[in-house]
Amino acid sequence: MGPERPTIMLHKKLLYLCTSLLAMASALALEGDKELPVAAQQKVGYEKDVLPILERSCYSCHQGVKHKGDFRLDRKSSALRGGESGKALLPGKSAESLLIHLVAGTDPEKTMPPGSKKKLSAAEIGILRAWVDQGLGWPAELAGEDLEARKH
Repeated sequence: MGPERPTIMLHKKLLYLCTSLLAMASALALEGDKELPVAAQQKVGYEKDVLPILERSCYSCHQGVKHKGDFRLDRKSSALRGGESGKALLPGKSAESLLIHLVAGTDPEKTMPPGSKKKLSAAEIGILRAWVDQGLGWPAELAGEDLEARKH
């Protein structure tokens, strides 16, 4: 029984360590979700709800010919393609969408929009989350590529 005892103790320690790491990882995952404001519960309209937020807080850098980070938000096809940081919008998955995490400031080093003047409120982030969760409704005239902007 002597040689088996150290092996059993090692297994118990490893099991305890793995259980502790799993518990910490679960807590961090839940904490990340807590940082995101809750998605709005109402049906969100692009022109009425989303466009005013994008115009006020995003379009100065992510619209038309000159767009930072190779990311445009004024055309659905461009927004879905993403930019230098990858795909920012995942239809139906706001909690996984980079744009939502950026505007919510879950990483203080990577917060959008930059500066404190245009920060989004929890209600505005909730509207954007609902828009993403509801499939990113966009007017047909803004769905495709802006061919005039691509010529420049």
